[in-house]
Amino acid sequence: TKVGATRPDEMYIIGAHMDGHGWGEAANDDGSGTALVMELARIFSQPGVTTERSIRFILWNNEETGLNGAHAYIAQRRDLQGIESPKGSGRYPEPRWLGVIQHDMLLFDHGMPVPRLDAAGQPVLDARGQPVYMAPKEQRAEADVNVEFQVASRQAEASARLAWALRAANEKYAADYPVAVGNRMTNTDSVPFMDLVPAVSVRENERGMHIGAGWNPHWHKPTDLYATYSDKDFLLGLNAAQTTRAAVAALAGVSVAR
Repeated sequence: TKVGATRPDEMYIIGAHMDGHGWGEAANDDGSGTALVMELARIFSQPGVTTERSIRFILWNNEETGLNGAHAYIAQRRDLQGIESPKGSGRYPEPRWLGVIQHDMLLFDHGMPVPRLDAAGQPVLDARGQPVYMAPKEQRAEADVNVEFQVASRQAEASARLAWALRAANEKYAADYPVAVGNRMTNTDSVPFMDLVPAVSVRENERGMHIGAGWNPHWHKPTDLYATYSDKDFLLGLNAAQTTRAAVAALAGVSVAR
């Protein structure tokens, strides 16, 4: 936790999930999100960096088995928010939650699967005579970082403002890929928070429309390996890091001694 210098009783949560499926390396799902959170923790903890508000960096466990880590955190710590302990100490073991920014799969935006072609340029067919689809080999030129909130949540309006804050930070500070804001956040560790506090998910594709439709052929597959991804793929992850870093710096009130 980066303790705020002037408002330690308020906090933004920056998260990713630490578990993956037992085959392969889970390099993208969710090694990429975990690496991003650890890197931001390193940056914000450097000497001379102070923030007005607190920032907590959390690596959840058991996302893949039902968001168990996030649910447990809420159950155990929700009622402790903003309580000074010990009284008069100026310390707040669980500052009041201002927002949750979750990171889940950040490397692969190659676009919609396309028919696989044989040497003659004809579609390859499976045993049922249906075309076989494959993801394009290169990161698409129009790749973007998806920031999603849940429109059906009780905090939808505030979550949308948080999403657009990340979009604004991306436009000013990210080097290569833009942010696309969506309103169908689902199946990630920010979901348990979405009725309690503004919550968003930062990811490579829309979780429901794209990942669920096969846009990442390495999702939950043995091919989710570090060696699978190219420099262009890792560049997308870097832009996600630039986006969150800039947004949180503004939201938490960062200052750097020179």
